[in-house]
Amino acid sequence: MTKTSLYKDTITDLNKIWSDLTKTYLIGDTRAIYLRRFELALSQNCPDTPLWYSPTYMRISSKYPLPKDVSEYISRQRFYLYLQTYEMIMREIGLVGKKDEDAPDVKLFDMKGI
Repeated sequence: MTKTSLYKDTITDLNKIWSDLTKTYLIGDTRAIYLRRFELALSQNCPDTPLWYSPTYMRISSKYPLPKDVSEYISRQRFYLYLQTYEMIMREIGLVGKKDEDAPDVKLFDMKGI
């Protein structure tokens, strides 16, 4: 029996939330809740470990932690730092940029019926 990857559409949400996140930055709404929302979506797309165990994420979040109260505003510079961090992680795991490897065989699974 051949094992194949199960496909769940988590990228559509990730792309929408990323778009929302960059828009909030552009209008100056830099509340931490937007970053946390994106982190949840990004973590679902990390292939090996959750986002919070990424060395890149751990380095930035330990030096520049987000507030516990996610309704708090953070500086535009810190918000932008997290945007850059997320982009670096997305590149590291192959969500952004070109990756030179064969695509896996996948079985489609319809999540709408659940």
